[in-house]
Amino acid sequence: MRSALNIVNLVLIAVLIVAAVSVQARVETSGVMPLYTLVH
Repeated sequence: MRSALNIVNLVLIAVLIVAAVSVQARVETSGVMPLYTLVH
């Protein structure tokens, strides 16, 4: 059971890393303003 939870945690961390990388790539290509519009 604990190993299954560890796998789920690793998958969630990987998804967060991929999302952060994609957001950073979008910011680099389109500028910083869309990020501010998303936050606000």
